[in-house]
Amino acid sequence: MNNKQPPPLTAVLDFFASVKLSIFLLLTVAAASVIGTLIPQEGMAEIHHPMYSSFLDAVFIKLGFFNVYKAWWFQLLLGLLALNLVVCTLKRLPKTWKLVTGVTPGFSRGKFKSIKDKHEIKLNMPVEKAREVVLDIVSSRFKTVQEAKDGDGCTVYAEKGRWTRMGFYVIHLSFLLILTGALLGSMFGYSGSLNLVEGQEAQAVEAGVDRQRRDLPFAVKCESFKVQYYEGRDSVSEFTSDVTITEPGKEPWRTFIRVNHPLRLHGISLYQASYGVSHYSGSVSVSFKNLETGEKQIVPVPIAAQPTVLPWDKGMIMIPSFMAHLHSRDGHDMGPAVRLHIFPQDGKPNMMLMPVGRPEFAREVMGLEMAVLEGEEIVPVYYTGLKVTKDPGVWVVYSGFILILLGCMVTFFMAHQQLYIKIVPSGSGASVELGGAANKNAQGFEERVRRIAGRLENKE
Repeated sequence: MNNKQPPPLTAVLDFFASVKLSIFLLLTVAAASVIGTLIPQEGMAEIHHPMYSSFLDAVFIKLGFFNVYKAWWFQLLLGLLALNLVVCTLKRLPKTWKLVTGVTPGFSRGKFKSIKDKHEIKLNMPVEKAREVVLDIVSSRFKTVQEAKDGDGCTVYAEKGRWTRMGFYVIHLSFLLILTGALLGSMFGYSGSLNLVEGQEAQAVEAGVDRQRRDLPFAVKCESFKVQYYEGRDSVSEFTSDVTITEPGKEPWRTFIRVNHPLRLHGISLYQASYGVSHYSGSVSVSFKNLETGEKQIVPVPIAAQPTVLPWDKGMIMIPSFMAHLHSRDGHDMGPAVRLHIFPQDGKPNMMLMPVGRPEFAREVMGLEMAVLEGEEIVPVYYTGLKVTKDPGVWVVYSGFILILLGCMVTFFMAHQQLYIKIVPSGSGASVELGGAANKNAQGFEERVRRIAGRLENKE
């Protein structure tokens, strides 16, 4: 019994060349991808945090489940998978390369004898004439044709597609490109969101779960934003951002970003992803009644972070925001409302929500009875939501996918075909025995050998 242990380096190479390791890594990457699909990823922190308990939230953050494709353990998995692929390839490539580049790699009379299904035909012509006929037919169908004298006869060997044995390694190379592109994107790429209201400009984006600032090599300014609806329906047909791009040392230029029509610039893609109401503009009329004197005043207050003086020198009032619908605790829609801040001359400021156009909900503050009467020229100000991504490995991945198609075509639809034909004298004519072998689609090649035999018989 041989208990000799292999050298340590050989053991390590055997471990990384293991098919079992390949399967384990592929299944683990697949499981990680499932996690990345089921759990909202980076840029969606405002969504995933309310979905889980504080404990699960902390565990998922620790394990990097909210940013799977940039997690260190995912990058390690891709690296190990790439190493596994490289070692497997290097271990098997020399033998295949020798076969592909050899001068006469498949010319073996012993192999010819081992072919089971041979065709034997009798030709009514001398051996030399039969040899010429065979070479004429075979040379037009096979790239390499060789012959050897064999006693009083000869053997012809023909082959094609020897290089197709490399198709398997083309697929290996394509996987390596895909893994490399994925690692480049994971390590040096980012994805973030950029919300711009009309007139707003930005030159940076917050990316990732940790909202890390990423500077852009250009500035993007939202000139206008339009939402179009299907005729007669409330469904949105398209939303478009009209933006101005300013690059250092160049004149600013304008372009449009629409759904499925992203802007690609300096390796960065800006997608039209969403939109929403940023805030409302306009003003509301607020009535005040002095509870001591009975006097009344109506004051227009703009919807802005800008305070307005209260009547009778009571202090300041500010309405920073407007909402189209205010819902009570039981879910009842109370209509439009405003968020209202009162800054008295002395004391702490008060903040409250008050419905618009509902004087029955008047409030008493600092000796004043206050009610919000109606809004004037209140219009929503939309923001455009742009998804900003940078993936330096995307073209490497695309190259890998193109290469994998070529590799699959070669591997599954092309074969190394070898044909043996033995010609010996037989009476006044010649006996021709032929058989072939192919590393793929043996039945299809057998049919081809049968057709060649038929053509030889027709040459008589």
